[in-house]
Amino acid sequence: MPRVYKRKTDRGQVCHDVMSEAIRDVLAGRSVRDVADERGISKSTLHRKVTQYLNSDTPDQERFDTDYKKALVFTHEQETLIANYLMRSSQMFFGLSTQEARRLAYETATINKLHMPESWKENQSAVSRQNIC
Repeated sequence: MPRVYKRKTDRGQVCHDVMSEAIRDVLAGRSVRDVADERGISKSTLHRKVTQYLNSDTPDQERFDTDYKKALVFTHEQETLIANYLMRSSQMFFGLSTQEARRLAYETATINKLHMPESWKENQSAVSRQNIC
């Protein structure tokens, strides 16, 4: 049995830069279908992202989140703080191993009383499948 999961599809793998350029093209007057075919994006996804962009409170903010918000543990700002801490500690030659980084994520979530999966509580660390940074 393989230890590393191999994706069977490429759904949800659109780069943020490609998506933002596609949204700009649609807003410039090109059709959603033409832009989607040209960039290799699903037209339904592109239409949904354009609608989200137009309805957002801050349209200049070009962060396109996934639709999996209920599974998120950290906000974008919290993820950035953890990632910056890990980068700073590695630059000071005190890098953390992956297990220590997962334990740091668990402790951060515990201290901030965030909703986390039960597997984190059982293992006292973030499970390796979770994308925390």
